[in-house]
Amino acid sequence: MLIKDWLEETQATQEWFATKILKRCRRTLNQCLNNPKDWKELSQKREIYVKMHNWMCLTEEQRLEIMRVYKAPNMDSQ
Repeated sequence: MLIKDWLEETQATQEWFATKILKRCRRTLNQCLNNPKDWKELSQKREIYVKMHNWMCLTEEQRLEIMRVYKAPNMDSQ
């Protein structure tokens, strides 16, 4: 939920977040966000959940700086 809310708030695209931050495709991110599974049921996708958790542990300033460095589409005006 936090990632979904953050994506909406910052207007970062799922495509950008998935490819630049998670190093996965948008479809994989979309599946994880819309169909979350219990940790015990995960095998291959544990890494993506860990990366999303670590992203949300960063401060907002750190996330914005990373977004600037990785040229998030909405960062042109900031």
